[in-house]
Amino acid sequence: MDKIALVERYNLRSVFDLMKMVACHLTGRELRLRVRAPLEDDKYIRGTTRVALDGVPVVDLDPNWSTGGEQELRTYLHELAHVVLHSEKTKRSNVDQRERSLPAKTPEEKAVTSSWEREAEAWSEKRMKFAVDPDQVFDFESALWKLLTY
Repeated sequence: MDKIALVERYNLRSVFDLMKMVACHLTGRELRLRVRAPLEDDKYIRGTTRVALDGVPVVDLDPNWSTGGEQELRTYLHELAHVVLHSEKTKRSNVDQRERSLPAKTPEEKAVTSSWEREAEAWSEKRMKFAVDPDQVFDFESALWKLLTY
């Protein structure tokens, strides 16, 4: 199906609509994609993935994030990787509740987090290589369209 047919069939009105469609395609499941400040108070975090009480993964992307660069695509894919690789192992929670402070992680929890981050990076890097042609000028929307064929 060509782009015009997809736009009409799925009522795609924005790049965000396309991002939601690509997210469901790449993860193979329902998820919620939101533009909302990540709940963790860390200025370097641009996205988070949590699992809602109903079992649906929720990906929050920083509202200060633009959809213009490769780093934004990398962050988006990294969070989708957590949906695919780790959402079944993630504790369900109230995804709208901001905790005052996160409890300190045990060494075992830190090791799991580190392992999950490495796995997410590997998963997202494969899709980045597929979506981005290093010989072309980067275009976020074009990369999303290409990911629909992954």
